[in-house]
Amino acid sequence: MNTAASTNANSIGFAIPSLVAKRIAEDLIAGRTPGHPYLGVCYKPIEVALADGDNVSGYGLEVTKALAGTPAEKAGFKGGDVIEKVDGVDLNNGQTLGGLLQLHSPGDQVKFSGLRGTSTMDYTVTLGDRPATTGTTTGC
Repeated sequence: MNTAASTNANSIGFAIPSLVAKRIAEDLIAGRTPGHPYLGVCYKPIEVALADGDNVSGYGLEVTKALAGTPAEKAGFKGGDVIEKVDGVDLNNGQTLGGLLQLHSPGDQVKFSGLRGTSTMDYTVTLGDRPATTGTTTGC
């Protein structure tokens, strides 16, 4: 769904994926306030982690911190974990954590796969609703 375009540029526009628009429309039709799915991790892409000298393997993203009281902390995420997959979709080739989470609603159960050191980790997380911010830091 197209949402905006730049009049100062040639062929540049901005869009919301149709699946996200559908989720929001369904919430509105049902009388619910649309939420923003929330995991609660601080992270960096694996290539940044490697460039920083972090001792990580795999692909995707490195969790630098699971924020206190968030779905990620409750599920057992820890700093140094590497998230490779969200619901079986690899976090590579342009797939992003935020993009994959936006396909879900708060309260959905989502499966994450990755590594902790050399051990394979699998998590099932019930997503929260992103907390409102008032311009303060998120803790990352």
